[in-house]
Amino acid sequence: IYKKNPLESFFLYHLIYFKNIPHKKVIKTLNLPNKLKREIKIKKCPKTVTNRFLYALSLKYPLKTFSILNLNCCKDWIKSNNLWDKKYKPKKIIIFSRDELKQFEMSQKFNDEVMRYFIGDVRDKERLIKAMNGVDYVVHSAALKQVPAAEYNPTECIKTNIHGAMNVIDAAIENQVEKVMALSTDKAAGPVNLYGATKLASDKLFVAANNIVGAGKTRFSVVRYGNVIGSRGSVVPYFTNLLKNGAKRLPITHQDMTRFLITLEQGVNFVLKNFKRMQGGEIFIPKIPSMKIIDLAKAMCPKCEQEIIGIRPGEKMHEVMITENDTVVEFDDYYVITPTIRN
Repeated sequence: IYKKNPLESFFLYHLIYFKNIPHKKVIKTLNLPNKLKREIKIKKCPKTVTNRFLYALSLKYPLKTFSILNLNCCKDWIKSNNLWDKKYKPKKIIIFSRDELKQFEMSQKFNDEVMRYFIGDVRDKERLIKAMNGVDYVVHSAALKQVPAAEYNPTECIKTNIHGAMNVIDAAIENQVEKVMALSTDKAAGPVNLYGATKLASDKLFVAANNIVGAGKTRFSVVRYGNVIGSRGSVVPYFTNLLKNGAKRLPITHQDMTRFLITLEQGVNFVLKNFKRMQGGEIFIPKIPSMKIIDLAKAMCPKCEQEIIGIRPGEKMHEVMITENDTVVEFDDYYVITPTIRN
């Protein structure tokens, strides 16, 4: 399971590590429907902590674990929630990026006839305009994301994160794209570093873009969340690489530092859901957990020591995703920051 789904394995390992977590608490944490809670009692869930968690996890994320566990008791629930073999069938999916090597590697795995791979840069508006021809939905995730690199190369960060955002907006309006969703970061809320400041500016641009569309149909919204587990440059693959190389201690910037965490699948699903919800101008924020980085290190390597190395320039002790000055509407599993100026 770890080799096949490395992005999920941390949560599995983390709950196994804290073996005193009762089965009922695991089930409660996953917010399972009452019907399934009854079925769990009827089916007599396995006794071991590992199997209890896998059983509960399969009910929360059936598409990932159903074939492994063959949990027939949740078939009706899966079907009733349209989760059974649910697939999107787009006419075309365009991958637009400037990295030809990663595009080549990706094309080896994702080679369906609907896939298209375009070399280009968000700094190049003319190329963006051509790439968006006939496109209905755009997910804008291009950015320079490394905090130290942005501090050292501020003009390059501004060109990609701000000027690039402006080019995406102009290209979408010119091609009459139906909906554009820009991906943001928790560092854009009350930013203390250049990366966060450029993403805040980008968020403002996408929200305000709804006011300049005029009679056009294009609508723009933003999704903001925390660290994606397993993404390039994030702490999980960094720790994993250290452990593979035989490290006996893991570097921690500060014993109290916390970060919001979200899996890649959760992030993707949240974006897709908000394409349906968006009216234009919203900033959507999922309700996701935060944890101490030192706890993450202990979960990944319980026997390793932790070395406190100090906070790097531009880092916060605790990130936030909503500031006290934002106008917010709360829903069951997410928040919406509403636009200050309405079109």
